[in-house]
Amino acid sequence: MRARLLGALSSEVERSLGMGEAGGSIPPGSTNKLNFEGLKPLFISWIEKKDISKDYKAKLLNSFRKLNFSIYKNPEKINTETELKLFYNIVRFFEEKRIITSEQATNLRKIAHKPKSTPDNYIPTVEEIKHTINKLPKQHKIIYLALLYSGLRITEIDYLIKNIQNIKKQEFRKEGFVKYSLNWKRGKKSAYFAYLPYPISQKLAKARIKAESLSDYIKKHNLLPAKYLRKFFYTKGLEIGIPSEVLDFYQGRSSKSIGAKHYLAKSVLADKYYLRIMQKLDFLLYKCDNIAKPYQAYPISYS
Repeated sequence: MRARLLGALSSEVERSLGMGEAGGSIPPGSTNKLNFEGLKPLFISWIEKKDISKDYKAKLLNSFRKLNFSIYKNPEKINTETELKLFYNIVRFFEEKRIITSEQATNLRKIAHKPKSTPDNYIPTVEEIKHTINKLPKQHKIIYLALLYSGLRITEIDYLIKNIQNIKKQEFRKEGFVKYSLNWKRGKKSAYFAYLPYPISQKLAKARIKAESLSDYIKKHNLLPAKYLRKFFYTKGLEIGIPSEVLDFYQGRSSKSIGAKHYLAKSVLADKYYLRIMQKLDFLLYKCDNIAKPYQAYPISYS
């Protein structure tokens, strides 16, 4: 079965490169030979202009500099998730530049082999998170706290920072949190809302650095990567009885066919439960026991 798939894939690559009966022509109809060396700077420039995280961009470019277009010509040699993503991006690039047809691109995406990977299910301790928070400079600390209290990805917080003055928000003054309407979708990933404690939202509005710079600082100082904060948020939410579908909604995961009524229902539930997760995190990080008490005084400065 695997041999048949690889055979079909090789044929598809040959067709996409114009190596079949056309004698080396580039579909859909160009008479020029495919010049991979000439395409290299164009592809690098295309990747650099993509609206993706700095880390992901660096991984793709590092992989491309090692493998060049060989991963496209020999997709059976894909060994890692990054190589697979590089392959998909090359296919997308060739499709956009009309080097291959949409049909050829679709066939290539279907046949490409996804490498087996071990999921990273590590959930950090409160002590690890507190240690990282205490080691971060002020500007990075507020971004880290925004990630922790929202459950969002770093690219989504970056998007919020860039557009915070123009994004519609709803203030829950009695409870002490703010709800931003992101409604941001890129590829298969979504972010519907960003829920944040009011003091964090105020400081985030004054942030003057990119959220992605946090990743560089964390790597340099060997601190807890921000990606684990999503899992911590989700796990603690489950522990205090927040339904999994509401936690999924906070983090932008939902059914593809979510209807308007279903969306509204989840939004109402997310409003209802956010105070609970916010207070849980407050207690774990700051030992602030304000559960079931009015939040008007904002007992934590998050500084």
